[in-house]
Amino acid sequence: MRGREELGYAASMVGLRLLSFASGKADVLLLGVFLAAADVGVYSIAVTTAAFVPTLLLSLNSIFGPMIADLH
Repeated sequence: MRGREELGYAASMVGLRLLSFASGKADVLLLGVFLAAADVGVYSIAVTTAAFVPTLLLSLNSIFGPMIADLH
């Protein structure tokens, strides 16, 4: 019976992961209905790049913040 219990848990996790993926890509999926594939591709690249910028800034601030504070 343990295998059946694990299978039920795994199936619910797969369902949750699919919902998470769909909600994270809902904007791209919705734009795909109304726009050409090339336009959706440009939008997807722009959104991915824009989401990367705060991560880059946080990393740089973590590295250089203390160094700059020591110079003051």
